[in-house]
Amino acid sequence: MLARGLCHQCYAKDRYWDDPEKYRQEARKYGAEKRKQLRDEMVQAYGGRCACANCPETNPAFLTLDHINGDGKAHRMKLGSHTYADLRRRGWPKEAYRLLCWNCNAMTRGGRTCPHEKGA
Repeated sequence: MLARGLCHQCYAKDRYWDDPEKYRQEARKYGAEKRKQLRDEMVQAYGGRCACANCPETNPAFLTLDHINGDGKAHRMKLGSHTYADLRRRGWPKEAYRLLCWNCNAMTRGGRTCPHEKGA
């Protein structure tokens, strides 16, 4: 039992109707914090740096998830915004995913080779 003798669900509904806009803002803030925590967990699970051998990038703001087999669009279409949660649920599989910086990720699309790999 929470405040005013209400269960959790009834208390949440009561809070919502007291000030719906404040409740929405709190929910958005909470969701943003959880998404950031999940993304940070994903970055750490995949090594915290660009997987490209010669790329020195370690800034999490520039790192992104790369689908090694090129099936990223299908994965996102299937799961929507729950890609990171799916990977966490499956134990952060390493065989089909890696971290790349945005530049390396963009250069590897369409079967191209990253300039770092070419030695350029």
